[in-house]
Amino acid sequence: MDKTRLRKPACLVLVRHEVIAEDLALTLQDAFGKGPIMVCRSPEEALERLPDVSDLQVAVVETDPDTFAGSRLETEITARGGQVVLFGELAETRMPAGRWPVLHRPFTDEMVLNLLSRFDERT
Repeated sequence: MDKTRLRKPACLVLVRHEVIAEDLALTLQDAFGKGPIMVCRSPEEALERLPDVSDLQVAVVETDPDTFAGSRLETEITARGGQVVLFGELAETRMPAGRWPVLHRPFTDEMVLNLLSRFDERT
């Protein structure tokens, strides 16, 4: 990988299941245009790749909210301006209200885009 920092705003998809990750990546590509989409399978992989990114638009992260809160991954994402969307069973069942939006399964492209539109309302 070229070690030049990515200049266009990027998106991160951190989801273990390959088909779901690719589906989310395509939806984000449609929503945000030409910015790179980083698809990672583990927090370690994401942490390894994030130093190449200077501007992050959104990160869809499959994780336990308790593990994510205050983690190095959360710090690295927010330091790059990334808005976080949590995903997965643990996010759906353990999410404290209002901390981060959760993408519930099963999802459609429309549901993803609707969730992302909330970020525009906050800024």
